[in-house]
Amino acid sequence: MDVRFIPRQDVSATLKRLMKAHTRFYWAVAWGSDNPALSDLLQHQAKIGKVVIGTHFYQTPPTFLEQFENIKAARVVPPDGLTFHPKTYLFVSRERSVALIGSANFTKSGMESNVESCCLVEGKSDEAVFHDIRQFIETDCWESAKVIDDDFLRAYRIQHAATKAARAALKKFVPLKRPKPSARQGDPLEMDWSGFMARVRRDKYHSLEERLEILERSRSMLASVKSFSKLSEIQRKAIAGTLGKVEMKSSPGHLDWGYFGGMGGFGVFQTIINTNSPEISDAMDCIPLNGAVTEAEYAQFVKNFLKAFEGQARVGGIASASRLLAMKRPDYFVCIDDPNKKGLSSHFGMVASAVTLENYWSDLIEPITFSSWWRAPRPRGMEGRIWDARAAFLDAIFYESK
Repeated sequence: MDVRFIPRQDVSATLKRLMKAHTRFYWAVAWGSDNPALSDLLQHQAKIGKVVIGTHFYQTPPTFLEQFENIKAARVVPPDGLTFHPKTYLFVSRERSVALIGSANFTKSGMESNVESCCLVEGKSDEAVFHDIRQFIETDCWESAKVIDDDFLRAYRIQHAATKAARAALKKFVPLKRPKPSARQGDPLEMDWSGFMARVRRDKYHSLEERLEILERSRSMLASVKSFSKLSEIQRKAIAGTLGKVEMKSSPGHLDWGYFGGMGGFGVFQTIINTNSPEISDAMDCIPLNGAVTEAEYAQFVKNFLKAFEGQARVGGIASASRLLAMKRPDYFVCIDDPNKKGLSSHFGMVASAVTLENYWSDLIEPITFSSWWRAPRPRGMEGRIWDARAAFLDAIFYESK
């Protein structure tokens, strides 16, 4: 018996050579996709004894499976139950047989870009190892697999499309900064929901109910119009946090709209809100009122937001931008202002003076969405209302009165 190491770059050529040289083959692969050896497999489909293709984590494209719909010797393992993960290729002839076993799936990345390795085992066809491999494929794999028919393909195609965003997220690793030594309330990314709520309730500077009413009324106003520019001036000023003391008496809901970052001291921003800047409206309209918020949507918000300040004496920054974001999507965004900047930055490992629109998403918002309290199921009652605005309520935890 001959055993050889096969590096990734030789897997495709090896499979092509073996398909041509042998009379029958039996495969079990976790995933498949278009690849350099696929046309050879389809060309030699009459030689297929049994081929079993896995789909766990929806890594196998539906278009790949569609090419095997009319091949009775091919089956599919649905993406549920125990993970189907073999990469075993057996080639059989009367005198000699060969097995290629390793980490390479029947995919383009498995043969061209991933770090993969395989071993080639070659010997007489009557050797026990080839009998055992064939039995594994014909029993453990084949008998639990399903026919590749229209019903399966329709269901798989729909669910493959539905999980596209989740699969993309799994391909990204985000380095997370540790809290600074000055952080006094532990690691916010490791808080559970009960710990989060305990800290929120310790807020001694603001009314919890009024905080909720501000965020809920803000979203209600935004939901009542097709665009931010369609709001009345006093509604826009309330959401932007630019109401004056006199205006506050006749504000929507007669609430203190200075909660979550008052912007009354930023004159340029006040003017832009008063004059109903179309760029600010475009920025706000980039962020969906419901559903997931993406980094691309945030980037477009920033682009439009900054346009509103072109030619102005002062440029809009993280405080005014995050105020608008928190009012529209308090489940994703927290307003960063002077009273909470020190606490937020120290607990999320940032430099307080260096928090900008450029790093706000990557250093704060994206890490927040990984935390257990943010991902906790929505509770009932008042806690459910807080959960709906949970990112914005970080202000209640890290607010420090002057």
